[in-house]
Amino acid sequence: MKNLKKSIAKKAAKLVLKTVRMSNGTPSLFAQHQPKEPVNLSARLANKK
Repeated sequence: MKNLKKSIAKKAAKLVLKTVRMSNGTPSLFAQHQPKEPVNLSARLANKK
């Protein structure tokens, strides 16, 4: 179970990094518009698995 959680966390982190890069490397802007989105995404991924 621990390994599964680690892999999910890694995937979520990669997803967040991708979205930050897509927003022209402006994490502050991204955080202002969608402060809770990365958390919700990782939670959704965890629920699906």
